[in-house]
Amino acid sequence: MMQKIFDFLRKEYHLLAQILLAFSLTGGLMAFAYLGFFSRYGADDYCFTRALFRFDNLFQAAWWWYIHTSNRYTTMFLVGMSEWFGRSAISYLPALAILLWTVGLTLALVRASAWLRFPRPQLTGFVLAALSIFFTLWQAPNRYQSLYWRAGLVTYLTPLIFFSYLAWLLLNEANHSPRGRRGMAAISMLIAFGFFAAGGLSETTLAMQIGALSLSLASILAFGRPDTRKRLLPLLLVALLASLLALLVVFLAPANQFRLRVFGEPPPLTVVILRSMRFAWDFMYVSVKSMPLPTLVTLVSAIALGWLLGRTEQGHSRRSWFAAGVSILSAYALIVCAMAPSVYGQGSYPGARSLIGAQFVLVLATLGMGLSLGWGLRLWRMNRPAWVQAANGVAVIVLVLSIVYTLRVTSQVLALERGYQRRAVAWDARDLQIRQAVAQGARELMVEELDSIAGIREYSTQNQWVNRCAAEFYGLDLLLTYP
Repeated sequence: MMQKIFDFLRKEYHLLAQILLAFSLTGGLMAFAYLGFFSRYGADDYCFTRALFRFDNLFQAAWWWYIHTSNRYTTMFLVGMSEWFGRSAISYLPALAILLWTVGLTLALVRASAWLRFPRPQLTGFVLAALSIFFTLWQAPNRYQSLYWRAGLVTYLTPLIFFSYLAWLLLNEANHSPRGRRGMAAISMLIAFGFFAAGGLSETTLAMQIGALSLSLASILAFGRPDTRKRLLPLLLVALLASLLALLVVFLAPANQFRLRVFGEPPPLTVVILRSMRFAWDFMYVSVKSMPLPTLVTLVSAIALGWLLGRTEQGHSRRSWFAAGVSILSAYALIVCAMAPSVYGQGSYPGARSLIGAQFVLVLATLGMGLSLGWGLRLWRMNRPAWVQAANGVAVIVLVLSIVYTLRVTSQVLALERGYQRRAVAWDARDLQIRQAVAQGARELMVEELDSIAGIREYSTQNQWVNRCAAEFYGLDLLLTYP
């Protein structure tokens, strides 16, 4: 029995390395999710809930929000749905988001792995999805605001969850037998609704969405097989039309007048394009320069996986080199799209929390480039058995080192627990104090001010917008902090 186990490990050592990598990444994602249980209301969260209090149903609240506050027409629906489960639900949203994102991206990448004929596509899809999400969260420009703050999570991270499931639907259709009229109509409506809903969460991700669909259409027209074109082109056109409709709804929102009063008229189109291109390059450069080690680990892990998983019975290494170049150029184009809304609306570089989508694109591109390079190397050297055997060992060592790095990052994430927990305890104590005062009939109240976290504003000594939203959230006329 033991001899059989040893024989299996000797032959399938690379499989064991992938399984261990999957476990280490799962632990890392669980660590990110665990910190979310210390999330509490902050800044815009009070304003969202205040708006819900004013109306009898969610549709009225969403309409008022669209008219008076923001062009993000889907956001209020998701916030309202979280409020259905009580105020404590806000502490479970980060874990739920990570779970849904991981499942959706795994489904999409399992389909992609099967299409590429990688061995064990279920395991490969999960490892690639977990790598993508783990390093996106680790390298996020402002992880707290993008993941642990509900206003940021719903606006900027939730679209990435939508994209994962929508990509799965499209990839599934690419390999599906031709549907009848009813089946095609049903899947078209589902895809249209999904992209339209995703478009109402953030202008930043909406621009990326339109860019990604445009690139997909171009690639299908240029390189797709006739049967693939027949199945996918109608659905991609439906998705693009739904996204353009979302852009129109966002552009025509009456609430945009508020932004015009604050930021003035948008710059000329040429300025928007050139500045977006410069900002995209700056983002990619700073992202790699500020955190070179995780970028390197992502790249070499993908190269190792591409080497171990890539098939060698057909193909030429030049295609892999071409795919590697396309990955990074496509990422740059999508990040340019992500920069454009902030340049157009504010004339400035986007806020850090809004760049988690751009970071996700950069991580995916790094993985895609690495897989292509690893596959290309295997095709280039597949006729040299001794070279291949040595490279197999190197690839496994790289995966083992990636596991070690993942565990190290996980420990650093968990080291944040004490600070997050301390703040959550202080917030809960203040929340209880306010609720007790309100129950006793208080209409005006002064409380201790908490330190802000990750740039999320707290209510203060002045009756500013956060104070007013928080006061109405608790049912007070005035809520201030001690000077």
